Amino acid sequence: ARASVSFGNFAYSNSSFAMNFGAGLDWVAHKNFAARVIQVDLLVTRFGPDPSTDARISAGIIFRFGSK
Repeated sequence: ARASVSFGNFAYSNSSFAMNFGAGLDWVAHKNFAARVIQVDLLVTRFGPDPSTDARISAGIIFRFGSK
């Protein structure tokens, strides 16, 4: 991950470690349509001495175009 701030003659930049894990469950209703029942993601970043862990839960609709 990268953070950057600049204002006038002042500039600050910092790079650090980040990783993202995730998993999801899809229910296929048709070959071109599915529903994402649940998607769980975990983002871990380390800016400075304290690590940050953020979770995200989502759901959605999936449209598939084209053919296999």
